[in-house]
Amino acid sequence: MATSVIEILRKSELLSALATEDLETVVASSRLRTFRRGQIVCTTGDPGDTLIVVISGQVKVVARAAPDFPPWSPRQRTAARRRPR
Repeated sequence: MATSVIEILRKSELLSALATEDLETVVASSRLRTFRRGQIVCTTGDPGDTLIVVISGQVKVVARAAPDFPPWSPRQRTAARRRPR
């Protein structure tokens, strides 16, 4: 027998304390999405209005510098390391 989405969500530490009625509300407003290997799920600057629950597989999280801070050149990195604290 297949595991229900509510049973999967109940295993989540974040959602485990919710009543079944509340989990049903979460499920009703959810959609199942499948991602390919290497596909980007979200990026910096996306609205924080989504909860992503990984049912199977793995997700690699990569944090990059904020958009208003361009990547440093090697020279800038060296200068930053030399600054007194």
